[in-house]
Amino acid sequence: MFGAALFTSCGDTEPIDPAVVTGDTTVITGRYRLTAFNTDVRTDLNNDGTASTNQMSETTCYNNMFLTLNENNTFSADSRGVDISATDALECFTDPIITGTWVRSGSQLILTYTESGETFTDTYTILGDTLTIREDLGTIVGIPVDVPVFLTSGITIIYTKQ
Repeated sequence: MFGAALFTSCGDTEPIDPAVVTGDTTVITGRYRLTAFNTDVRTDLNNDGTASTNQMSETTCYNNMFLTLNENNTFSADSRGVDISATDALECFTDPIITGTWVRSGSQLILTYTESGETFTDTYTILGDTLTIREDLGTIVGIPVDVPVFLTSGITIIYTKQ
């Protein structure tokens, strides 16, 4: 009873930031830029003779991707990548901006959004100024011989706060 009286007697009606209660003072709101798109399968999309797991060094298709976390727990993000054209050439694509809501739970950032009527949830790991997500069975483009094909690969995506 004493504890309840102590907490209610101050008259402070300001909401308490859960991050302060847990001791985590990292502010995660802000703009993040894609800094790594790494795959388990090596590709040589730029035909320089050197295959890499860092797809951002193989193509500019992922350049300038962003994720913005707003203070009102909404987010926006763009989605870019590599596709195969009807003539079997590599081409960059840009999907419409994705919007949704976010929640922080300890060292995890959970994004929820809807695309084409289906709801998705992505869970990122927060480490300092970076957000990382891993997909074990993703789809990437590769060129194992002369013609690009879709390959299954693990993918690790890293965004860094700007």
